[in-house]
Amino acid sequence: SMDLTVGLNAAGLLGGEYDAAIRIHGNTPISPEREIPCRLTVTGVPDVGAMPGSIDFDSVYVGFPSTRQLIVQNRGSGVLNVVDMRVSDQAYRVDRTSLTVPPLGNEAVSVSFVPASPGPATATLTIQSNDPDTPARAVELSGYALEPPDIQIHPSSIAAALSIPSSTRRSLVLENAGGSNLVFAVTTLLTPPAVT
Repeated sequence: SMDLTVGLNAAGLLGGEYDAAIRIHGNTPISPEREIPCRLTVTGVPDVGAMPGSIDFDSVYVGFPSTRQLIVQNRGSGVLNVVDMRVSDQAYRVDRTSLTVPPLGNEAVSVSFVPASPGPATATLTIQSNDPDTPARAVELSGYALEPPDIQIHPSSIAAALSIPSSTRRSLVLENAGGSNLVFAVTTLLTPPAVT
């Protein structure tokens, strides 16, 4: 008799069952070829990732949320189960807290900056999953909240009665009652008169 060593290698494979056969050829007249079934069961391992690794919302007006997309990645060979996504500051929100990502797949998550008061806001979004190496993946969040500008115009309308070719001038007062610089442009819209 002779012992043969059969090697099985799961490197580069996704989780699942793989069927194969080992063929042995010999010089026996009755069965010159024998086939031995072989099954490899691979236990996949998920590997969580996040793109981008941090999100900077820059400047956002209070009362006007800003939303960015976060891609949760599974770079592994097994199904990634995200069981929770939590943010450490109430100024930030995510549109879902759990999801499933197939091997080598991606899922998009919306992250929003919803500041209630002006000032800087930093937070950590923690993605908790079944990744055995990194069960908690952190994504840093940052943003700055500003009080929005608030334009006030006085008077609220202008009227004049002129005969041709007269002209006149009126004054408009623009006031910024808000907390940020007001940027504006002025244009005119002339409506044709009705013929009487």
